[in-house]
Amino acid sequence: MAHNNYGQGQVPTPPAQWNESAYKFTEPIRYFKSNDPYYWQVDNIPLTQLENNILWLRDQINGGGSVGLLSGIDRSDINELKPFADDSSFKAYVRPGRYTARINDAYKKNLYDIVFLQSNLANTSNPGLGDFNFKVSENFLKTLAGEVTGSLILNNGLYDATLHHTVTPYQGFITSWTGRYGQYSNNALTGMDNLPLLKKTTIRQERTSDHPGPSSLLVGATRSDLQQLFSDFIKWWGGTARTAVVNVPETLSIEVAPFDAADFMNQTDFEPSYRIDLLFMYSHPIDASSSTILRRDGNSPAMITEPQLGIVKGAGAIGLRGNGPDFGVFDTYTDGVDWIGNSTEWTAGKNFGSNFFSFVDSEDYQYGQYQIAASVVDQIQDVAGMDGYYGNFPSPDDLLNIAPLLQVDLETNNLALVGQTVLPLAYIIVKKDATVITSSDILDIRPFLRTTELAYNERSGIAAANPPLSFANPAVGKTELGDTISKVRAEILEQIPTVPDIPTVPRVVGSGFIFGGLKYGVEGALLKMAVGHPDYVNIISNPSNAEAREAWLRTNAHVPFATTLRELPDWDIAPWCEGKNLAGQKRNDRTWIGRQQGGATVTLGNEGIYSQFHDSIDTIGAFQRNGGGGAIAFCRKKIEINKALVPWMSHYEVIAEYVNCVPATNHDYHHTGSDADHYWPRSYTGLTVSKEGDSFTVMAAFHSFFTSRTEANPGPNHPWSNQSNGNTGDILSRGTDWFRDQGPAYSNFAVTHSIFDWDQNNPESYSKSPLSPASPIIACSYPTVKYTIIGYPSQYSPMTDNGSVITLK
Repeated sequence: MAHNNYGQGQVPTPPAQWNESAYKFTEPIRYFKSNDPYYWQVDNIPLTQLENNILWLRDQINGGGSVGLLSGIDRSDINELKPFADDSSFKAYVRPGRYTARINDAYKKNLYDIVFLQSNLANTSNPGLGDFNFKVSENFLKTLAGEVTGSLILNNGLYDATLHHTVTPYQGFITSWTGRYGQYSNNALTGMDNLPLLKKTTIRQERTSDHPGPSSLLVGATRSDLQQLFSDFIKWWGGTARTAVVNVPETLSIEVAPFDAADFMNQTDFEPSYRIDLLFMYSHPIDASSSTILRRDGNSPAMITEPQLGIVKGAGAIGLRGNGPDFGVFDTYTDGVDWIGNSTEWTAGKNFGSNFFSFVDSEDYQYGQYQIAASVVDQIQDVAGMDGYYGNFPSPDDLLNIAPLLQVDLETNNLALVGQTVLPLAYIIVKKDATVITSSDILDIRPFLRTTELAYNERSGIAAANPPLSFANPAVGKTELGDTISKVRAEILEQIPTVPDIPTVPRVVGSGFIFGGLKYGVEGALLKMAVGHPDYVNIISNPSNAEAREAWLRTNAHVPFATTLRELPDWDIAPWCEGKNLAGQKRNDRTWIGRQQGGATVTLGNEGIYSQFHDSIDTIGAFQRNGGGGAIAFCRKKIEINKALVPWMSHYEVIAEYVNCVPATNHDYHHTGSDADHYWPRSYTGLTVSKEGDSFTVMAAFHSFFTSRTEANPGPNHPWSNQSNGNTGDILSRGTDWFRDQGPAYSNFAVTHSIFDWDQNNPESYSKSPLSPASPIIACSYPTVKYTIIGYPSQYSPMTDNGSVITLK
């Protein structure tokens, strides 16, 4: 028996069914015999038979009427892969046949290994941008050579073919590519031998090709051309996205799920009379041992070894099911129209996640079929449909054809590598109360006649891509390109110092606070005042709620929101205290002292030169005695700045101000010594800023007990007294420690706030009467100072000419 290359496995041709005809077909016709008489009727017998044969053939072609076989071949006359029903069961059938399909499966298909290289330029966190090469296993080479026959390669010609012309980029900053080899090629031939298909790809055990990543620029690294790299990717993913023949050697069948009205979400009295299902075939090619499809097999994707039928149910239950965020974040109205409804149930339930509309299940688990959501409104229309049936028609190709995620750093069993291609065959009309699927329920949609998937400009654009598009040079989408540009821009901006706009007028370039602290400063005093206020006592007095106290200060006391307040002052520790135990922990350890003895002359050197053009005051005090003189108590803080951050700033000034406090200007302590000539030094108060180039120092001067008495006549408890050696006049660091933690004598600042204006006759109540404020102050030892740095551009200078009019800019 001769081998039938084109009919093997196909359905046998059915017996011929002839059309009825008034004419008889005679074979063979009568021929003249040697003894036939010459008679016209005898002579006409063969002519009559020929005429009848011709007329009979006409009836066969025309079907006995005016329209016959010559008018066209119907889709139903094509027997290959024809969907049909047996009119006796709830099954759909498909006859044997063959078709060509795109194969999208990349799950566990790799023939090569990818080796990621470690180098100083390799991006190991993103191998797609790093350096790697393809490595051929020894077993693959032995299998290819025939030494090993236990494993399959299933080579279809793609594994060893070069499939596009080779290109290489121009040198320098030129984005074009040229049709020639560059310095990195490892499979360069010349002339006709270099053309695709005529040239085979390289297969080397240690390294076949490298990805053209950053580290390919290293000395000694080789980089293949994209032509070779494409071939290696084909073997890595097993020829994914190729076209292959799918053979269906015998009739296939599949159970159809009966009609169920519960498949339709229905709040009306309408009940659909039918459901429209899609019948399709999973593609399994003849050049693969197995194919992975997007269907469950426990917790893994299903594997098939031959083509199989599948169904997409044209309806699936829509239910109220809690999936997703709180519904309350959505607007119930769109353009002034109720979105879902304004019913009592909707109003009451809209904020509950369990009341979401959600597709209940993507699969009909009983029949193992996909299903789509079908609303009632689609079943009662007569606009979208075919052959008199209207409803939800599952999309034939796009619903089920899935491309895998081809990313080199995915493990070979990663579910993202699962893809599938199906062949749509028919729509099945599943009727209500039907007990069988009939031939009339099958709407044949085999894709013999169809449009191209891409317009010509799209196809020609892909064809004209340079370098050619392939696995080695995949197309870049707008999202990926935008993300890459954003990352490159961010990297460039990070490497290049930001150059701000050069202002033409002074502006604030910085500001800050120097806090007096919770223990000895303004913040603690404000909290003490708040404890006495009935509106705040519950917040402030809770010892475990430090955040509540700090929040109150942020609201009421010029404290920046992000500030974490500290117990001790921010002011620098005074030099006289640096050598003492726990320096900076005591109340007065940050108070600095400056003084001049009464009647003493200030001598700074070169006085003769100075006196020629200045007349200064050389002594302090109205009484030229050592009982008077001058003194200053102050705290100070040095602030470092980086002028390089504002290169346009030619100079700057600092404005400092007290926050919620005022300094003492007099001293209320009276020393009842026997010497009537004990005078108190004068005290000086205020804020001053000293600029020191790349830093500045803020000083807050105030009247203090430190400035009382004199070195000549100190009391036993003054800071410069040494009780063990009498009143020697030694300065602070050698004095007694008594003064370091005294409170009442060192009430240097008064803390005040407008919300604490009390009635003088009733200190428990807040009042705006003329009797308030009564006791609006609490004393503390250290101030809080706010400073603002104003930078001046080089083309701007403040007015310094003693003018009375200033021009604002």
